Amino acid sequence: MGARGPNRTPPAVLRARGSPRAKSRSIEEAATPRPGHPTPAQLRPPNWLLPEAVKYYKELAPELARLGVVGQVDLPGLAVYCQTLAEYAALKRKLKHAGAVAGQIETTVDGRRQRSPEMIQAAKLADTLRTWAREYGLTPGSRASLAGLFSLNKPAALEPIPDSEDDKERFFGAG
Repeated sequence: MGARGPNRTPPAVLRARGSPRAKSRSIEEAATPRPGHPTPAQLRPPNWLLPEAVKYYKELAPELARLGVVGQVDLPGLAVYCQTLAEYAALKRKLKHAGAVAGQIETTVDGRRQRSPEMIQAAKLADTLRTWAREYGLTPGSRASLAGLFSLNKPAALEPIPDSEDDKERFFGAG
């Protein structure tokens, strides 16, 4: 049976939100051993990764370690994410090369049309990627919960568009 309810909110996130639970949760979790920050030698990609996955790993691992999102114990999971991303990219390139519809729908021997095994595999890989991406703060929703902890690249503020009299007349009518 799986865990019940949502994942526990880390004390650092609770502190960033100003929650009174942050202090009690910090005391409770202080006794729990925490993973250390990985050293550059520990950030080396595993030798079982595909070459494309190694490229993704070398981009993500140092940045996530710098932000404190991953510890030593998280690196194998990050490697799985990068491997899955490489497999997904390779499969999507294969489907693109096969043609837009050719690789998506098949006709069975009894005449039924169904999604191809490649499309089914792509959907499963996409689900796996989404799950791992949430764990490492790689989706907008998961980053929002970490926004108080890290100074992630924030988009520049948008300049307001100046109103013109023509726009007001068009919207409100002449008058």
